[in-house]
Amino acid sequence: MLDMVKYWFWYDWIMLGVRILVSVSIAITTFDFQDSLTLPIWIIILWEIIAFSVPWVALLFNYKYYLFTEILLYGGLCIYLTSLFPGANVTFLISVFLIAANSQHLSYYWTAPTTVFITTGIFYAVAPSNSYWIMVTNYGLAYVMGFAFHLLIVNHKQNEAIRKQNAVLEQYMSQIERITLAEERNRLSSELHDTVGHAYTSIIMGMETLRTELATEMGIQRLDSLLEMGRKSIEDVRGYLHQMDSPCQSPSLIQSLQNLGAEFQEHAQVNVSFRTFGEEYQLSRQAKIAFIRCLQESLTNAVRHGQGTEIIVSLQFDEQYTRLEVQDNGKGNVEWQEGFGMNAMKERAMNLQGHLSVYTKPEEGMLVTCTIPRQTEIK
Repeated sequence: MLDMVKYWFWYDWIMLGVRILVSVSIAITTFDFQDSLTLPIWIIILWEIIAFSVPWVALLFNYKYYLFTEILLYGGLCIYLTSLFPGANVTFLISVFLIAANSQHLSYYWTAPTTVFITTGIFYAVAPSNSYWIMVTNYGLAYVMGFAFHLLIVNHKQNEAIRKQNAVLEQYMSQIERITLAEERNRLSSELHDTVGHAYTSIIMGMETLRTELATEMGIQRLDSLLEMGRKSIEDVRGYLHQMDSPCQSPSLIQSLQNLGAEFQEHAQVNVSFRTFGEEYQLSRQAKIAFIRCLQESLTNAVRHGQGTEIIVSLQFDEQYTRLEVQDNGKGNVEWQEGFGMNAMKERAMNLQGHLSVYTKPEEGMLVTCTIPRQTEIK
């Protein structure tokens, strides 16, 4: 329950504050007029506590439970008090407002007539001195105000969802740019190694074949000078390529995934926890990129499709394989269909003799597992 309260917005606290003020006011009034009560004071106070707490706790789980308990418990309390004190019917105005504010979908078709007409009829039956149509007008206005407040809440939630989506997309684009640059860097490194290295080697071998054909000592000296320059140049190129691909120049896999999770948590406002098992060992560039891409796609899906708020990332270093697991607490999906991003992740894992699996079930979130054999990684 406390976890749900952590994600409350300003309108949740406003409704709770109004409810507390009204309930405290009713309790104080009950003590002041306890001599006029037909039931023991402790029963009335207990009734008031139940009428305050039970509907609000029910709202944390399902709005339908709240609507039923609010009308039965709080409405019943107001009817009893109105039978003793005709003016007590005004206490039901706040309840009508909250019922309208928390109604959704088709529930308006029965909450509106129940609170505005049926309950008003009961109030009129127990306290005929009150005007029926005046009460209908008052409760109707309270219901309209509650409905307007509900529209305000819906608009705020939509804006918040759009903001989160934009934050996720911005973070997604940022990661795409980083990984694309890393892949391009690796491609250029490989091409330079293959083309320039091959060219220098061919030049050196060609000059070596000329050694026996040079008769003068000056020619041999010049040839030796050219050979030395060629060997030095190819060593410089290899050193540069090694520096480009040096592990110390780039973060480890654990650090890369932790940075990715921290950035995503900051932008998407979800809780991302990270844990590792085993001792980290050297991975190939392709394996690191595959795991980073997998985590990136899993985080994005958890928020965009699963609407998750808690994400647990587990990285396991085994003697035979490296495994990444991403578990979220989203709504899950029984008819999960893999998109372009997930298919690309599967293809990356398969190219490294690994595999990627997705498990999802309604109300159980989603679990994405990417496993790559270690013997592939150390090539």
